[in-house]
Amino acid sequence: MGLMDGDGLMTDKLLAKHEANFAKKNISSVAELKAEIEKLGLLPADSKQLFLHLNGDESGDESSGSSGSSEILENNSPHKIKNFHFISEIDLATMPRPYYKDFSSTEDMLESAERLKAYGSIDTLLTLDLTSEDIPEFTSILADKGINYIAEKQYEIIDYFSEDELPSENIDHIVNMIKTIQNNNHKVGIHCAAGNGRSGLIATAMIIKKRYTQSRINSFEETNKLKEIIDKNKNSINVDAITYDAMKLVRKTNPFAGERTTDIKAAREYSRYLYSKQNR
Repeated sequence: MGLMDGDGLMTDKLLAKHEANFAKKNISSVAELKAEIEKLGLLPADSKQLFLHLNGDESGDESSGSSGSSEILENNSPHKIKNFHFISEIDLATMPRPYYKDFSSTEDMLESAERLKAYGSIDTLLTLDLTSEDIPEFTSILADKGINYIAEKQYEIIDYFSEDELPSENIDHIVNMIKTIQNNNHKVGIHCAAGNGRSGLIATAMIIKKRYTQSRINSFEETNKLKEIIDKNKNSINVDAITYDAMKLVRKTNPFAGERTTDIKAAREYSRYLYSKQNR
């Protein structure tokens, strides 16, 4: 496996390895974290990506109310789940993969399961990512904690998907499944790899679906603009008002949700799909 993905970014596996190494250090401030990253001698773009992954706040403000100073600065907390967000509008939790992909020990996964259980409300966890070889073991471990882990091909979203690889029908299938589980009085969490892109997209899609369920939408005009998170210098994406409001709402909880252009476009096309169904 390469160290960089198709967008020139560090892969999730490489980021996870860096995270595991940093978790062993006694880092207590953002300044210390930046200094340790600088010692690695990375390219500026890679340093920024690693800092965002570890800290969860581009500004470096330790009082941030989103991810705050994240797992590395708070790793002494036994119940801390990095980049965990609860979106009350849709009663959904989003998070990264709760364990390190393909190099977690059984002990690591048991600890991750304990952390999830400590949050109390989640009894169902859906993964959008099926690339880890540890899924069967983690499924069994979560079951022992009373948490149902759903890891099925029909709910998978491929990481770094292109615009033609994620039909709106697939998104709708995932949204409807989550809503069905919620309607049966279960508390649902979802995760992808980092907890921002695909998880942020599905959270946005759930809000979009809720808006179309609540009322009839009379027009679909792409008059609002959204920027991706990974590269804020890229051009804004034109979206409709429903998509704009939904993603903005998710980003109030997780500022890094919908991190790529393809995430934004997929959300917009899902809104278009629902609009077309509603206005046949």
